[in-house]
Amino acid sequence: MSPLPSEHRPSYRRKFLKDRAGITWACPWKAAKALIFPLHCACCQQACRESSTRMVLCTDCEKSLIAEQAATCRRCGFFFPVSKLSQFQLDQGDLPVTNCPGCANRKLWFDDTFALGPYQGPLREVVLRSKRAAEETLTLSLGALLGRRLHKLPELRSVDMVINTPMHWKRRLHRGIATTELLLSGILSQLNLRSASGLLRCTRSTGKQGMLSSSQRQRNVSRAFRITVPHRVRDQHLLVVDDVMTSGATLNEIARILHRAGARRISNVVLARGYCLG
Repeated sequence: MSPLPSEHRPSYRRKFLKDRAGITWACPWKAAKALIFPLHCACCQQACRESSTRMVLCTDCEKSLIAEQAATCRRCGFFFPVSKLSQFQLDQGDLPVTNCPGCANRKLWFDDTFALGPYQGPLREVVLRSKRAAEETLTLSLGALLGRRLHKLPELRSVDMVINTPMHWKRRLHRGIATTELLLSGILSQLNLRSASGLLRCTRSTGKQGMLSSSQRQRNVSRAFRITVPHRVRDQHLLVVDDVMTSGATLNEIARILHRAGARRISNVVLARGYCLG
């Protein structure tokens, strides 16, 4: 991939992560300091000495957050319960879209979805924590973990630009943190990709998706977003970053306007994949 233009060079958050992880040291004393005062995992708060390249997440926490060898739908990222799969399906590692309840009878505007795991257990807990202003380091570290996982996926090597789902200014003011922007910064600390964090705007305040049914979620986000510079997405493979995908209504609405603006391909990356019934 070509070098980044000046406007897309690493943000201060990216530099913070690199310095914190020991990837680039400005002075020798920082290395000595890391030996005396070891890094602490942003998830469990325990000292992690085994590696200085894990972006403030220890090995045990990383393993607990990633669903290894899980059968998923490539299109919507749905994780299938192992008890309902045949041995052939388990060996394949993914299923045809026609077998997926997350894709059935729906018009999906995006092409594929990647998630660390299903929205449950330890992953669900860190996703909820990432929404708090005091957990900025954890959110950045989760983004870096996503970036390292994305680096291994051949289908995402053609990505031209990474963007994040926008938050309405009222919700951002209330929460005090923009989770998807931090995740984007973490991802960019691992991948040499262009970004455009302000390319999408949320034009109106929407209700909380978690309190709504699948059909209500679709209506809630309908025409709630706009593209600030439409020509920038034309003929581009875009990677859209969000924290959780449940019904997929938000990401599908964003994919719809990106597709209408001429995007060539749209991929999603989220921390966790939930499932909305009804």
